Amino acid sequence: MDDIVEKAVEVAFDKGAEFFQLNRERQIAKISAEARAQSYTCMACKKGPLRIDGMEVVSALMPGFGMCRGCFAFVWKAGEEKIKFLTKKAQEAAAARGAHHAPEPVARPPWTILGIDKDASSEEVNKAWRALAAKYHPDMVPPGPEATAERETARMKFEEVTRARDVMIKLRKPTTPAG
Repeated sequence: MDDIVEKAVEVAFDKGAEFFQLNRERQIAKISAEARAQSYTCMACKKGPLRIDGMEVVSALMPGFGMCRGCFAFVWKAGEEKIKFLTKKAQEAAAARGAHHAPEPVARPPWTILGIDKDASSEEVNKAWRALAAKYHPDMVPPGPEATAERETARMKFEEVTRARDVMIKLRKPTTPAG
């Protein structure tokens, strides 16, 4: 389980790093040559003057300010460690609840939950979700007291495919940098 969690955190942070790199490149492309040549100050450590290539994030709202690569790396690593810590705590809590509870579901990448390719388009993501949502929607389970467990299983599966769809769509949504 630890390996799965470790891989999921790694994939999430790799995607985040790609997003920040792309966003940084877009921000810098919009900045005039004159602004690129100016000095910058890190809003976290107050270090400056720095050149733009020493900045990881530049502020569109406050020209001349941003976050230096060192501070950004620190914050990024702290976030990654915090997620790992919280995941371990959740696993320990689940283990403490004992074996009489149903086992926690194994974390799977959202594209495997939806049964699609990792690089599927938004349209493919939505199409896969619609098919699975129709299959697992709790309202599709016939009514009756004997179907309570089946309805709960369907609800959990429906929520899982919906979360997977939401993650996949969010990763595909075009970002518009502020400014």
